[in-house]
Formats: sequence, C-alpha cells, structure tokens
Amino acid sequence: MAKDFSDFAVRSLNKQRTVTNNYWASYWLSQKILELNLVNPQPTSPITPIIIREDTVNAFAIPGNIIGLHLGLWQFSSTESEFLSVLAHEMSHISLDHFSRLSSNQSQQGWVLASGILLSILLAQENPEAANAALFSALAVTSQNNLNFSQAMELEADQLAQKLLNSTGYNGDSGRAFFQKLEQTSFTTDAYEFLRSHPLGSTRASRLANRTLSESTPEAPSVSAFDVIRFNLLRDSDPSLIDPLAGWAKLPATITDPNLILAWYRSRAQQQPDDNRYLAQVSHLAGQYRGFLPAYFEQLKLMQRLGDSKLCHTFTPFAHAIDSRYATLDVLELLQRVSAQCQLASATEWQARWLWQSGKEPQALALLTNQLSDSSDANQIARLKNLLKDYSGRYDRFR
Repeated sequence: MAKDFSDFAVRSLNKQRTVTNNYWASYWLSQKILELNLVNPQPTSPITPIIIREDTVNAFAIPGNIIGLHLGLWQFSSTESEFLSVLAHEMSHISLDHFSRLSSNQSQQGWVLASGILLSILLAQENPEAANAALFSALAVTSQNNLNFSQAMELEADQLAQKLLNSTGYNGDSGRAFFQKLEQTSFTTDAYEFLRSHPLGSTRASRLANRTLSESTPEAPSVSAFDVIRFNLLRDSDPSLIDPLAGWAKLPATITDPNLILAWYRSRAQQQPDDNRYLAQVSHLAGQYRGFLPAYFEQLKLMQRLGDSKLCHTFTPFAHAIDSRYATLDVLELLQRVSAQCQLASATEWQARWLWQSGKEPQALALLTNQLSDSSDANQIARLKNLLKDYSGRYDRFR
C-alpha cells in the first residue's frame, strides 16, 4: 500500500502543478539520499524526492517514502551541508518509523493522518484555510496527541541526521547553524507552520550543540554540485542569482564531478550558443560517466532538437536505465515524444506513463484500453495488459 500511496501522492501533486519536475535536481537528490543511506544504521527502502514549487522554507516526509523539499529551502540554504541537514532530517523520520509510531492503530489511523497531511499540502496551493481544515479533520480522527511529529520525534530525527552527516564527511554542525538562522527570520511564522509541531529552532540548535560528535569545521568556499543545481533551479525565478561558475575562465583539469562538468558545458553553451559543440561535449560526458543519467537526458534533448540520425539508437539505453527508476515528468515527456518519433513498440507505454504521472489517469487508462484492441503483437499485448491492470488497481484504490 505504501508504494501505491507514493504513486498517488506524486500524481496528485503533479495534477495540481505543485511539483518542479527537474530531472537533474531529482537525480542529484537521489544520489545524496543513497550516500546518506549507506551509512545509516537503520537504512530505508527507496525514497522518492520531490521538489515543491513553493517559496516557503519547508520540507516534509510522508508515508510511501516521499520527501518533499520546497524551492524556498534551496534558496535559504547557504551551503550544501545546511541543505543536506534538512534532507537527512526528513530521511530520519522514515528510518525511525515515526509514521507507525504516530498512532496506536498503525494500520488505519496512520494512513488517515498521512492522507490529511498530503491533502492539506495540495489545498494549500490555492486555499490555506481549506488546507488547515483538511489537516485538522484528519488529526481529529486520530488524536490531538498525534499532531504531525511530536517534539521528541523531531529531536530524535535531528540527532540521527547529525550522525549521518558526520559519517559521510559533511559538516554535522550545519543543522544547528541552519536552525539558528531559521529562528532569526520571519519564515517560522509562514503559512506552512500548521503542518508542524516542531520545537523552536533555538531549542533544536541547543540540543544539537550538546550532541556534536566531532569538532565543527567551516566548509571550503569551493563550488559544489549543490551550488550549480541550486542555480539551475532558481535562476528563472530569481534573476539576481549569479552563476557560481561565472569566475571560471576554463574548466579546471582537477574537476571530476560530472555535475560540475555538465554545469560548465551548459553555462558556456548559454553564453556562446553552439548546439553541435554542446552535443559533442555532453555525449563525451555520457560516455565518460556512464552512470550519470542527466548527461544522457541532455544528450537526448539535443539530438531531438538537431534531428540527429543517432537519436533512436541513443534512446534505448537511456530508456532502459530509466525504466525501473522514478522519473520526473520532463524525462517522461521526452521519452514519449522520442519513442513515438522513432515508431517504437514501447511508445504507447511511455505515453501512458507520462499521462498517468501527470495526473491524467482516465486518459492513460483509455489509451491503454484502445491500444490493446488495436495491437496484434503478443509481447506488446502482455505488457499493456499488465500496465492496465496495475493502473486500474491503483486508480480504484484512491479514487
């Protein structure tokens, strides 16, 4: 049921156009979650990170292993470690099984609470008062003592997050710095506060200070992958942002992070547009770092735009790599376009998957049903039947 709930949450948020579907940022978040999970004494099952199109400084975790991170959090975080302290905190809620511990009736009341929280997030985009009502209606079904995460759970998650950061070489003291900075701003009274029963930032900062596991060291003032992805996410909404690579006259030979290399190629392509040169660069990057899927995504976009003859050949390995992973809508939209252009048998499945995740469930079901009646390919019929059965079951469960 958790997997189905996760799917429902993503579809619902996409239907409301609440999610910023940016594959590069989503991929980076997934890699950071994996990095933190490798040192986690209570590792989680796969987590889906989503970026919420909201300027408030907030993040949340909900059943189904979804972590939502608001755009305002990206803006507010000064360093990668500050941002990761929040990500690690939300991961810790999942690791510590706080959802089950929220209520005495784990099989029913926890899901009622989670559904209320999700609904309140959805409604808050247009009507914060309705969101408040939805949340507190769900809370009334459980009990007043179950208001979101208790303060004890918040502090417990803070402490595990600090351990995870220290174990991965990040500044474990950054969570304390983040909460102190948050306490000094007006963000703590924003509309999303009704979703929290968190202790004050000063309280959390002091508790973390008492549990510092290693001496804090300031972060080096070098450019990180977080810096370039943050700029990529926010530059359209904040023209005052400066490209973190603006001071680089050339790509340093010592740079081995493919995120920084891709950011450099992209920055130069915007300053001196040359799609053919840019395609050659990202194609080389994809070959050099075969697991770095954002380079393949960028490569495929460029090839389609240029009408490259190798487009269909390049599509297959990227589609196979994406097939079993969470993919943002920008990826699914490209794959359904390219597969149709290349007249591939998988075109219907990619189009159905894009429609489904966009929150257009009836259209996805109709497409699969119609294609089943028209197809004569036994393998395709089997795939379409399985997908239709899966989607129909999920749709009926949460409709």
